[in-house]
Amino acid sequence: MKKVKWTLLGGLATLVLAIVFYKLIVLAGGYMTDEKQLVFHSSSRIVDQKGKEITKLYVENRDLVPIEQIPKYVQQSFIAVEDSRFYEHQGIDYPSIFRALYKDTLAGEKVEGGSTITQQLAKNVFLTREKTVTRKLKEVAISLQLEQKYTKQQILEMYMNHIYFGHGAYGIQAAAKLYFNKNVEDLTVEEGAMLAGLPKSPNGYSPYFSPEKSKERRDLVLSLMHKQGYLTAEESVRYQGKTIALYKNLDENELAYMPYIDMVIDE
Repeated sequence: MKKVKWTLLGGLATLVLAIVFYKLIVLAGGYMTDEKQLVFHSSSRIVDQKGKEITKLYVENRDLVPIEQIPKYVQQSFIAVEDSRFYEHQGIDYPSIFRALYKDTLAGEKVEGGSTITQQLAKNVFLTREKTVTRKLKEVAISLQLEQKYTKQQILEMYMNHIYFGHGAYGIQAAAKLYFNKNVEDLTVEEGAMLAGLPKSPNGYSPYFSPEKSKERRDLVLSLMHKQGYLTAEESVRYQGKTIALYKNLDENELAYMPYIDMVIDE
C-alpha cells in the first residue's frame, strides 16, 4: 500500500514539475519576443559592386494578405508539406521530431526536418541562423509563447506573409505575382502547390533555374495533399499532369543576380 502511495505521489510531483517547467519555458519565450518584429514593413537593399540596387528585402508597402484571402487549398498545400500536424500540436511536434531523428540516424545524415510552421516563424523572425543548442532552446520557448498568444490561423497568416520564395519575393502575394502574375486568391491548386514547395530551397526548386526539380517538388506536395485527405487520388494525379505555366517577367540580368541575392538572404 505504501509503495502504491509513494508511486502516486512521485507521479504527481513529476506532473507538477513538468507543468511548472512548461510555464517557465513559455514565460521565457515572452521575454524573447517583440511584437513589433511581426509587423513586416521595413526594407533593406541589396546592391551590386557598382552600388546599383538589385532588389529590396521587405519592401515597404509590400502586399500583406489576410488569411481569408488565401484559398483554403493553398493553405493546405503548405500544411501538407511543412507541418502535417499543424492543427494538432502546440508549437512543438514531438512525434515529428522523433521520426526525423530516427530517419536521420538510419541515413547517417540529416534527411528530414522536424520543425513546425510555428518554429519556422519563430526562427525566421526572432532568431539568428546560428546552429547551436541555445538557439534551438530559444526557438522552442518562442514557439510555445506564440501558440499561447495567437490562434492557428493568425500564425499561419504571419508565416505565409513572411517566408521567402526566391527571386526577391517575400510573402505569398509577392510570390503569386512574381511567378504567375496573379493575386493569391486567383491561384490554382497546382500553382499553390508549386509555391508551397519553394520555401525549403527557393533557389534549388526555382522553376526558372530548375523546372524539373520544381515540378518534382510540386508533385510531392500534391501527393502529400492526397495522403492527408485534402485531395482525392484522381485530383492529385490530374493536377500533377499539368505543366507549370510561369509568368516570364525576369530578364537574363535579373536571373543572373538571383543566386547572389539568395546567398545574401541566407546569411
